[in-house]
Amino acid sequence: MVTSGKLRHLGRTGMMVTPIGLGCWQFSKQNNLAGKFWPKLDDELIDKVVSLSLQGGINWFDTAEVYGNGASEKALAKALQAGGIKPGEVLIATKWWPMLRFASNIGSC
Repeated sequence: MVTSGKLRHLGRTGMMVTPIGLGCWQFSKQNNLAGKFWPKLDDELIDKVVSLSLQGGINWFDTAEVYGNGASEKALAKALQAGGIKPGEVLIATKWWPMLRFASNIGSC
């Protein structure tokens, strides 16, 4: 992974991030209402977007399980693996939307 540009501290965590990350909502594969705002991306294109982002120096990605009911997180994981990225080499910011849901509602992967 090439990290160009200046890295910044992420709060007081000791982690260093690029000023710009990649938002991955568009990887939701149209699995929910919010995903209808853009075309469905196939895995090959998602892999290419992630690869080009890494080549451009991005070292963090933003996703959430609500983005396509986990489809975004799964597509990002697959693309990172396809790019040879190992756990801990990039940062992933993910969120969980608990509206009318409980932790027990989260399925296992």
